[in-house]
Amino acid sequence: MIAPPLTPPATRQFEVLPGPLPPVDATQTLRPLDLPDLQEETETDKLFVIQLALAESEIDEDHIPNLAIFNEYRLYSVMGQDSGKIMHALRLGFFHDRAPAEAVAGYLGCFFEKPAVKRVSEAERKRFADRRVAPTKDSGDSGTHAAIELRSPTSAPPTSLEELRGDAGGKGSHGRRKGHKRASAGR
Repeated sequence: MIAPPLTPPATRQFEVLPGPLPPVDATQTLRPLDLPDLQEETETDKLFVIQLALAESEIDEDHIPNLAIFNEYRLYSVMGQDSGKIMHALRLGFFHDRAPAEAVAGYLGCFFEKPAVKRVSEAERKRFADRRVAPTKDSGDSGTHAAIELRSPTSAPPTSLEELRGDAGGKGSHGRRKGHKRASAGR
């Protein structure tokens, strides 16, 4: 019996890209998903962020307004691929519920073009636990706010039917001046 001829092992195809690759943050390395990442998350595991900006180039801290709300939440930049392009996203997080994230996004709409609420993983929160973007653009937001007093509008003075029927401004009981009679139709 003759053994079948050996076929050479398949060679891997690769492409050499022109020029240097953009610098990639070590926290953005690709890794295989493990079992906890694949398991369905519970309601308490859900995390949300507000994506403030998305750009093909790195987002410059000098163009980010320095807002007081950035002291309350973590402002960070993440890099990823979208349609074959490397994109940089500026995000603010982390929120355990969508509703507060939407409220803060509404406020930030005055400063950013289209803030959007995104769901993220616990792994992203851990990756950026100690990293922050430090915005430097003066926004005029000092973090101190004037008190806003909410109260009911003052009520109109009470008016009775008697006052409306009364002799206010020289008018009689039916809006006619005293002493004037209705013109007859037969004249």
